[in-house]
Amino acid sequence: MMQRLFITAFLGLFCAVFCGSAIQVFQESNQIISNGVQVEGRVVWNEAVDGSDGITYRPAVEFQLPSGEQHIASPSSSSNPASYSIGDPIHIAYIPDNPDKIIINSYFWRYIFPGIFFLIGLFTGFLSLGILFGQINEE
Repeated sequence: MMQRLFITAFLGLFCAVFCGSAIQVFQESNQIISNGVQVEGRVVWNEAVDGSDGITYRPAVEFQLPSGEQHIASPSSSSNPASYSIGDPIHIAYIPDNPDKIIINSYFWRYIFPGIFFLIGLFTGFLSLGILFGQINEE
């Protein structure tokens, strides 16, 4: 019984973390796109990021600020293999007060990526509820 309650609690926590992360990413990206500047930049290199999943790559994007100055920044998202090649055009959005914080303005990064996290969270939430109700029915 305690083992099932532990698994249920763990899955419930997993659900909350994944759903919460999905909502946060979705809101943050939509806030930047709604309140920020949308420009087309160009990938100048792919930055290697050594994380818990191994080496991933995020594009370093060069774009022009309203002042005419060229600026280079990287989004927080990365992938393996690299999603972009050097010289590729890329649509980004940034907050004018902080042009170093950019997001890739694509359907995938705005909707699909957080949607996948949300669905994983929902699945584990339903699994947790199923285990909990299965335990209650057995008693």
